[in-house]
Amino acid sequence: MKSYKELIVEEITNTPQAKGNGKLLVLMDSKASFSEMLVVKKGVLPLLAHYGVPFAIRDLAGAPLQTSEVLNSRCVIIAHERMVRAFSKGTIEALKVGLAHGTGLVNLDGDLYHASSELKELLGISLQEAPLLTDCLQFSQKPHFIIRFKEPGQRLSWKRPLTLYWVEEMEDDWQVVASGIMGKEQLIVARHLIPEIAVVPGQYPAIALKNKQKGKIVQWFLSPRIFLPDFLGHCKGMDDILAGSIIWTAKKPFIYNSFPPFVVFRIDDVSGAKGLRWLQTAAEVGFKCAPSIFIDRIKGDSLKVARKLQEEGKAEVSCHASSYYELMGFKFGYGPHKKEAVAARYEKMRKFFAQNRLRIPKTWNPHWGEIGLDELSEMKKLGCLLYTSPSPRDLSTSRMPSSA
Repeated sequence: MKSYKELIVEEITNTPQAKGNGKLLVLMDSKASFSEMLVVKKGVLPLLAHYGVPFAIRDLAGAPLQTSEVLNSRCVIIAHERMVRAFSKGTIEALKVGLAHGTGLVNLDGDLYHASSELKELLGISLQEAPLLTDCLQFSQKPHFIIRFKEPGQRLSWKRPLTLYWVEEMEDDWQVVASGIMGKEQLIVARHLIPEIAVVPGQYPAIALKNKQKGKIVQWFLSPRIFLPDFLGHCKGMDDILAGSIIWTAKKPFIYNSFPPFVVFRIDDVSGAKGLRWLQTAAEVGFKCAPSIFIDRIKGDSLKVARKLQEEGKAEVSCHASSYYELMGFKFGYGPHKKEAVAARYEKMRKFFAQNRLRIPKTWNPHWGEIGLDELSEMKKLGCLLYTSPSPRDLSTSRMPSSA
């Protein structure tokens, strides 16, 4: 019977992979521990899949990295901790040649203290033997592409302390874009778990970057276990940092999905509360908003805000219903309205949109689950192509009209 680690390694190696010279090369070592393989499976690969990045996986447990493999990649990702300590001279030379030819390097293994002198010389970094522990980052005041979605000096905390490898010295051309915070609480935990450390309160490099000849490097000193749900997980403030690290370092041209799928903000039952200031905020932070309004309730300034956002391409407004209990084609507790009544309600809605200079959207968001079949024909007359609700309530007893 296979162990859980063996099953994870098998799943990783069976992941669909890209070929050619436009891909990333993800390095792993299947001889590493279960937790390191978990970081690759749950931390690194889901992010690459989300951003649509073509990649191939290379297990260094079998043989050293070859120079041709690096030169045939846009960027190399060292995907977990405790890997660089086992790098052969051949692997380091392959990375060195790749950097000289413009291949990027993102190193998530911050344990450079145990790395060979050749790798330390290549990177220009030396570390203390004992690591630190922290549960808080602060991003740099100085802007950079990697931290472009963070406010200057913004802080980020997570559930449990993580390893922060302690940088002793870095060459001058390194730029620190995020630092680990070592305050009173962090020092108490660190000194309890690692008694030999003698660190003073302050900020210590967590993520740094440099241009080295043609190739770019991003070095993480913070453990990549931050992407595991027991610490922080995904979609909570660090995905953009890892994605930015890859995009910045990768040799161009480089293919990735620059429009991640988590951008649409659907809102039902919109009556115009607070003058739709909340809708303006959602648009300002980058959401493409899809408010669905009650046409008998939304008025005045709220309509102006909705129209302005639609004209700017930041929102698509649809009709949810006349009001909460007055749906367009369905009556609570009774079933669908008659066809003539449905047509009259949609005509009322069409006039409302025209009078308020609102554009009829291609995607319609009617009240959840309470729509009748006759509404589909009316939506089609308005030019709608899609609707967001489940199947119409009367589908179980009626046939879908050919006109819809």
